Amino acid sequence: MSKKYGSAADIYSQIDEAPINRAQIVIIAICVLLNVLDGFDITTIAVSKTAISGDLGLTASQLGLLDGIALAGMCFGAMFLGSLADLVGRRKVILTSISSIALLMLLTAFVQNFFQFFSVRFLTGLGVGAMLASIPAIASEYSPEKYKAMAVTIAIVGYPAGAMLGGAFGPDLIESWGWQGVFFFGGIMTLIIAAISCFFLPESLQFLITKQPENALSKANAILLRIDKDQIESLPPAQIGRPSGAIGTILGIFDNFAGIVKKEMLGKTIRLWSTFFFGLFTLYFMMSWIPYMFEHSGYTRDQGGQAFSLFNIGAIIGVVILGGVATRLPLSASCGAFLSCGALLMLVFANTNLSIAGSLTLILIIGIFMQGGFTGLYACAAKLYPSSIRATGVGWAIGIGRTGAVIGPALAGFLIEGGMDMETNFMLFSIPMFLSGIFAYSLKIK
Repeated sequence: MSKKYGSAADIYSQIDEAPINRAQIVIIAICVLLNVLDGFDITTIAVSKTAISGDLGLTASQLGLLDGIALAGMCFGAMFLGSLADLVGRRKVILTSISSIALLMLLTAFVQNFFQFFSVRFLTGLGVGAMLASIPAIASEYSPEKYKAMAVTIAIVGYPAGAMLGGAFGPDLIESWGWQGVFFFGGIMTLIIAAISCFFLPESLQFLITKQPENALSKANAILLRIDKDQIESLPPAQIGRPSGAIGTILGIFDNFAGIVKKEMLGKTIRLWSTFFFGLFTLYFMMSWIPYMFEHSGYTRDQGGQAFSLFNIGAIIGVVILGGVATRLPLSASCGAFLSCGALLMLVFANTNLSIAGSLTLILIIGIFMQGGFTGLYACAAKLYPSSIRATGVGWAIGIGRTGAVIGPALAGFLIEGGMDMETNFMLFSIPMFLSGIFAYSLKIK
């Protein structure tokens, strides 16, 4: 058995300073899988829009509202349910969220009208938001200091990777089983990964040591043994002075929120929120409407699905490139440059007469810069806040950003219904992406 220490203070330095090992890689891989499923689940409607519209008789504006309400759910889930992860345990929040998402995905296949669809998508969004706030905190905590930014970005890139799978397999599933088949497939796969996560996803060590739930010491030592770190003989004194139960949890949420908006953090927090808001305003316009806009601009359904998949493949390539750039340049400056280039390329797309091959290639390159740059922002958020309030800080950044993600796709729905073509939409939505790049640069996070 590993040598035991008398203090828990050494735990964090052990993880930060030692090389990453296989057990830690498995934890990050689980985070990636969870985000893959989140990305597939929340974007299934993007590749199903035409089929859903034909089957249920929904208008473009109603489809936009379905995108918007799912993202509104993500907003509330990230800000409030995500904040619970710092208070009741990140593992508990993640497992509860992923199980709920799976059941709601299966339920979605049985909806019969707009109201039912609207309600189920909001609840699904709540679970996804809580997940997205919690996963970066886990990935960051179990990574050495030199790999934290890369671990978080790799974990978050699972989200667009899942969306890519939706674009690749969605058309075939719709062809064989109708739009309901996409949701059945997503729900079943999510249930399988939820079961795997029960065995391989550990609780946060920071939560066990500071909050000290029942059997915290034995649970912490079991995790330390699993990741090949030295164990501890005792825990530090527990926090006192806060009521237990629901009242204590509510007070804890307010305390953690106060930590991210206190005087010395407020300026950076507002800039981070602005970066997420403007970035997601445009990013979710692209994520929600690329297949539909291609299909209604003279391309086939398969070509619309290809464009959607290529845009999300760009996220994977972009993260790899960003990771290399960020080892030489400050992280937030690298993100800002990528986002600004993505906006510029949207203008090129809108003002250039391209063949289908050229259009698809440019969509891929836009995805590389836009998605790669935005994924890096999660690492910026995770590095900005200390571990004790990390899920809260990331959650509020995601939540505030999701207000932009709600407005963007919903606005696009009304603009498209009003006759605005794809090229004009690209020009309009490049503006918020430029603003996101400017705010990202201003964060000055290394």
